[in-house]
Parts: sequence; C-alpha cells; structure tokens
Amino acid sequence: MDATHLHCRRCGTVRPIRFEPLVAGEQSLGTGVYCAHCRHLAFTLLKPARFYCEICDDVRPALVERVDLGHGAGEFGVVLVCGRQGDAVRRACA
Repeated sequence: MDATHLHCRRCGTVRPIRFEPLVAGEQSLGTGVYCAHCRHLAFTLLKPARFYCEICDDVRPALVERVDLGHGAGEFGVVLVCGRQGDAVRRACA
C-alpha cells in the first residue's frame, strides 16, 4: 500500500502529499513529506545513520541513545551506539 494522502494540520482536511528533499539538492539529508496543497511539512523521512564500530570492526547501523548528563533539570545528551552492540553497551554502562 502506498500513502498518497495525509490529514494536513494547516488545511484541516485530507490532502495529497508531495515528497521533496529537506534541503534542495541534498537528497542525502532526508526527504520531507509535504501537503501538496499548502506545502506544510508533515514529517520527514531519514535514512538510518551508519558509522564504523571499533568492536565489530565494520560499518554498522547506529542507534541513538539518550545519556543523562547528571546536571539535573532533565539535561541529557545523545550518542550513537552500534545497533549490534547496543544491548551490550547498555549492560556494561548500567
């Protein structure tokens, strides 16, 4: 099944969609899904991040992990961890 329409928040009704690069000419940065009528950005499609994992000695999919910075007030950072090693890293850091 292919999605061809969405409920646009700006128009307040179901409208056709249009796909465009988030940044003109830079397809690698992701694709925006827009209302074809008013051009409201509904959501984005991003390719999964990949990076070199020293443990696996290979390029692997990355997972974004939330890290508490310990400064209080809900401050946190994010890091990329290997999708294959993510569970092992979480257990080692716990």
